[in-house]
Amino acid sequence: MRTLAIATAPLVFGLFYGAAKIGAGREQARRVGAYVTDAEALRVEARKKDAEVEDLRKRSFEAFDARSREQGEELYNRARDLATEVEKIRGRASQALEAALTINAEREDVRDMLGDVLFERALATERDQRPLQRDDLLQRMALYDVDGSRRGAWDAPSELTIESSPPFAKVTLAAYTTDERQKRWLEDGRDLGETPVAAVTLPRGSYLLSFSAKGRIEVRYPVLLKRGERLRISVDLPEIGAIQPGFIYIPAGRFLFGSAADEMTRRQFLDAVPAHEITTGAYLISRTETTFREWIDYLQALPPEERARRTVKVGTSGLSNALELVELPGGTWQFTFQPVNHVYSARAGEMITYRGRSRRIVQDWLRMPVLGLSGEDAAAYAAWLNETGRVPGARLCTELEWERAARGADDREFPNGDHLDPDDANIDETYGQGSPGMALDEVASHPESRSPFGVEDMAGNAHEWVSSTFSTSGFAVRSGSYFHSQMTARSTNRTSLVSSYRDPRFGVRICASIALR
Repeated sequence: MRTLAIATAPLVFGLFYGAAKIGAGREQARRVGAYVTDAEALRVEARKKDAEVEDLRKRSFEAFDARSREQGEELYNRARDLATEVEKIRGRASQALEAALTINAEREDVRDMLGDVLFERALATERDQRPLQRDDLLQRMALYDVDGSRRGAWDAPSELTIESSPPFAKVTLAAYTTDERQKRWLEDGRDLGETPVAAVTLPRGSYLLSFSAKGRIEVRYPVLLKRGERLRISVDLPEIGAIQPGFIYIPAGRFLFGSAADEMTRRQFLDAVPAHEITTGAYLISRTETTFREWIDYLQALPPEERARRTVKVGTSGLSNALELVELPGGTWQFTFQPVNHVYSARAGEMITYRGRSRRIVQDWLRMPVLGLSGEDAAAYAAWLNETGRVPGARLCTELEWERAARGADDREFPNGDHLDPDDANIDETYGQGSPGMALDEVASHPESRSPFGVEDMAGNAHEWVSSTFSTSGFAVRSGSYFHSQMTARSTNRTSLVSSYRDPRFGVRICASIALR
C-alpha cells in the first residue's frame, strides 16, 4: 500500500497542479475579458459622442460663415468641451486594454484593439489641433501595429484629377516641405502633362499647381490634399490681356480660413475664427499695396472739396506717428512722416534717406504704400477705380479673399510658413524697435514673404483695409505693419473697426471681380 501511495503521489500532484493551472487560466481569461468588455463599451460611447462633436463643429463653422459669430463661438466651445470628454473616454479604454495586457501580454486580439483605440485618438487629436499629443499617440500606436496597416491608413494617399478651361494646358506640381525653422519651401516640380490629367496618386499634404497655355495667363493654384480623399479640380485660365496690369488672378478654390492657435491667442489677440475649410470664387488682387503715387493720381482726378477730404493727414506735426501729404503751389506734392522720433520729408521726385539703417536706406516715398487712410477713403478709391474703368470691378477685398491670397490653401500663419525672420517682412524688428529706421519700405521690398500666389507684403509694411466678413461695422484691417510685432503680422490676425477710423499705419490693397469666359 505504501508503495502504491508513493507511486500515485506524482499523479495526484499533477492532477491538482493541472486543475489549479486551469483555474488560474480561467480566472486570467475572466479578468482580461472584463477589461475588454469595458473597453468595447467605452469605444461605443466615444464613437457616439464623437459624432456629436463633428455635428457641433459643422454647425459652428456654418454659423461663422453666416456671420453669426456669437452662435459660432458657442457651438465651437461645446464641440471642444465634448471632444475633451471623448478623449477622456478613449483614454479610459486605452487604460483598460493596457491593464488586460499586463495580465496576458500574448492576447493578440487585445493588442489589436488597443492599436485601434490609439489610432482613433490620434485622428481626433489631429482634428482638434493637438499635434504633440497626436505624435505621442502615433508612437504608442506603432507598438501594436505589427503589419503596418494602421500607419498605412494614417498615410492613405489622395487622388487628384485636374481639368482646365480651356483644356490642353500644361500642368506642373510641386510639394511644399517644412524646414526645421518652420518655413515652407517648394520642392522641385514635376510635369503632369496636359489637362485633363487623370487621377494622380499623391501623399496628403500641401502642393502648388501651375498652369500654362497658349494665349492664357499663367495660373498658380495652391491645394491641400486630405487623407484618402479623391479630389477633382477644374481651373479657369483667363486670356492674356483680361487681367489688369499689377493684379494677380486667384482661381476659384478651397483653403483653410481662420486660426489653429490656442483659444486665448485666437480669440483675445487675433480675433480670428477657428480654422476650417471654405471656398472662394475667382477674383483679382493687387500684387502690392496701393502706393502714394497711385493715391496722388486719384487725388488729382477729384474735385477740390473731395480732394481735400481724401488728402491724408494723421497726427500732430512734431509727434510720433504724424503723417501728412500736402499739395504745394504749382502742383508738387510733399510727404512728411514721423514714424517714431525723427521727421522725414521729401517732395515728389526726391528720395527719403533713413537714419539708423544698414540696408534699404534710400527709398522712393512714391513707391511706398499710402498710409493714413480710413475705411471710407479706401472704399471711395476702389469705387473710383471701378467707375472710371481703370480697374473694372474694383472693390475692397473681403477677409476671405485677403486671407486666401496671403496663405494659399494650407494652415500656415505667415505667407512663407509658420516663422517670420525680422527681414522677411517689414515689422518692428526689421530695422530695430524704436529706431529712426523703423519706418515704411517701398512695396515689394521683402520677397522672402511673398505668398503662394505671388502677392507681396502681406505680412508687414502696412495694415490693409478689407470688407469685413464677421464684423457688424462691415470693415476690418488685416496684415501687419512696420510698427507692430511678428504676432500682428500673422495672416490670421484681424481687427474690426468703424469705417471712419484713420491711422498712420493703415493703407489698402485692391481686389476686383472678374467675369470669366
